Amino acid sequence: MNLLVIAMNLATLTYFIGVLVYALPVPYKPMKRWGVRLIIDAISAAVLISSYTIITELGDRILDVLGVSWSIFHRWLTERTTLLVATFSGLTYAATLVKHTAYSFMASPLNLALTYISLALSSIKMIYFLSGFILTYHKELIAIGILLYSIPFRIGKGVGAFLVSAAIIMYIGFPLMPAFVESFQTSIEPNITTEYRIVHGAVTDYYGKALPYAVLKLYSYEIDEEEEIGIISSDSKGRFILGDGFDALPRKFNYSVLVSYMGYVFKPIPLYISDNVDQVNLTVRGITCYSGGVAVLTPYNAVPVVCITGQDGISVTFESVDDEEFEVRILKLQQVGNIELAINGYVANCEWSHLTWYNINISECSVVIYNKYAELEISFEGVEPVKPDIEEKRIFEVESLWDLVFALLSMGLAFIYTLVFMPGLYVAMLLAMSASFARVLGGGVRLKFL
Repeated sequence: MNLLVIAMNLATLTYFIGVLVYALPVPYKPMKRWGVRLIIDAISAAVLISSYTIITELGDRILDVLGVSWSIFHRWLTERTTLLVATFSGLTYAATLVKHTAYSFMASPLNLALTYISLALSSIKMIYFLSGFILTYHKELIAIGILLYSIPFRIGKGVGAFLVSAAIIMYIGFPLMPAFVESFQTSIEPNITTEYRIVHGAVTDYYGKALPYAVLKLYSYEIDEEEEIGIISSDSKGRFILGDGFDALPRKFNYSVLVSYMGYVFKPIPLYISDNVDQVNLTVRGITCYSGGVAVLTPYNAVPVVCITGQDGISVTFESVDDEEFEVRILKLQQVGNIELAINGYVANCEWSHLTWYNINISECSVVIYNKYAELEISFEGVEPVKPDIEEKRIFEVESLWDLVFALLSMGLAFIYTLVFMPGLYVAMLLAMSASFARVLGGGVRLKFL
């Protein structure tokens, strides 16, 4: 490295200056001691230059002996960053939700917790910067330090010794930070005893196929006795989630459910969602099958025998319960094209009427079937499902929300301690150790022998 060549030349220059000063025919002891000091500085700089390779490899050797590495340290940082970002996102979402509700007074503690998390993120960002700088440039810092150390008359000896010391200490010290922080972490883990339920669910038709974008209305007790406490929509696969950052559910609950779909309201099976399940499948038996924007409703006096669906058609067979005629209602999105009906192979006519369901245009018609067994075939040009235009009403229980707020505040304080205070203290210790080692390396500490 060119810096080391320059440093060796400077050390050589210092040596010759020291020899020259020492050899001057001047009987002045301080000048003689100064010459000796210059010679010693030159020799120590030359030893430091010659030991550059050993110094740069020393850190890796020590880390191997200790069983730590920079990759483990980076994984530790990544895990904590992911945890902080997820917590920050959840708190931001919760603060936004409660802002315009009866629980808006809880926005203040949530914002305080957000401040804690933001401070922890800033601390992590600083650790990322410092550690990345040391990992990338520690060899260059050592070389620059040696160069400054070699300048004659000790002009840069103190700064050079500190750069060399800091590069070595921090290169070894940063990978040891996880062990230091985690040795204190067990005593500050937030004590969250409340179990918050998360219920994953799906809405399906009579044959268990997904009903995309179904609207669920949730009630505290019995249906129609009060206003719904929650209105949510399933996704394009018929799936929905209660809790998991969307709702503040109580420890115990038992909600009755209605499913609204394409202008009709159905009672699913089961009719209730309770706290004792983690997964629930709401079967809407009133809808025989759905495909491509077309739904066939189940008659009250007939049962489906089989249903075959495709993107461009539905074939369903019904059996009459009382050997009497029954009526089959068909619903479709107005975008569905070229729809044709056939009953037992014969073309059937149907007059379409129109309705609106959450700003979605729906067409419907009814066909009367007189046979005990009847196969209804529907061919059409299917379309993708359309999301209803609803404003979801998520569930908030004040008891559960208070517990959650206090738990998150506790977690925020824990983050401050483990991800701000402890890493900051550790970096300060590394700097103190670097300064102490630099004092020894720079000759500030002298050994006295008897």
